[in-house]
Amino acid sequence: MDTIITLSTTVDNRKSNDHQTTSMYNGNNVTISDKMYQKAIRALLWKLDKRLIPFLTILELFSFLNRINIGNAKIAGIENTLHLTQTEYSWAVSIYFIGFMLLEIPSTLIMRYIGPSKFLSIIMIIWGLIMVSMAFGYGISLLEVRTKLNGWQWIFILEGSPCVLLGIVTYFFLGDLPETVQWLTNTEKELLTNRLRQDTVFQIYRAEDAPYFIRSHLISLGFMVAMLFASLILKYILWRENQHRDHLSPEQRTRELTMCGQEPCDAHPDFRYVT
Repeated sequence: MDTIITLSTTVDNRKSNDHQTTSMYNGNNVTISDKMYQKAIRALLWKLDKRLIPFLTILELFSFLNRINIGNAKIAGIENTLHLTQTEYSWAVSIYFIGFMLLEIPSTLIMRYIGPSKFLSIIMIIWGLIMVSMAFGYGISLLEVRTKLNGWQWIFILEGSPCVLLGIVTYFFLGDLPETVQWLTNTEKELLTNRLRQDTVFQIYRAEDAPYFIRSHLISLGFMVAMLFASLILKYILWRENQHRDHLSPEQRTRELTMCGQEPCDAHPDFRYVT
């Protein structure tokens, strides 16, 4: 039978600095030294690292790839195929971050309510399907004409499809609570539970902080809205500068070239900011 270790500690009268941890073994109370307890904790953390970090690294890798795939699609010719203007492409890139900022707090609350395994699994499957649909949404309309897909469409397919598979694996691979994890022994589950109880960093919402929940979320939302407005203002300023350079008179263009020279730089009249 596994040894179930609890958090209660005692001090040996013979050595006041020798902390001991009460444990249960075969139904009997026993004690282990603090050194043994720390050794068990290190072994548990190493087991968790070996199990979780490689898998979570893969999830983060595909998360990163799917955040930048529209940039790769631009290199592969999505603008030419869809006849996108620079402004339309910029909005396609920016709209993701607007949704990211607005939904970050609600998504955290939802994950806490339904559990990480279900939440991560759902959003990965949905995102993977969206990525694939971004490729076929355009390709299906041309299937009667040709069956060959563009390079940028393959980018969405090859980077979106694994997310669907990883989402399914995530549901079975990750656990929500130590008690529900199948690959930990009873002793390890108890150790991990006690570790989480001791470490207040993992307590995202404490009961005594309930009166401050709304205020703290409003402050976070205020910062995000301020950043959004700052980004929009900067975008407008750069757009105005591009418009100004598009309508330079020959005399103004000559003057601008004289000021900055022939070297390419952001002050060159032919330079345009990406907005």
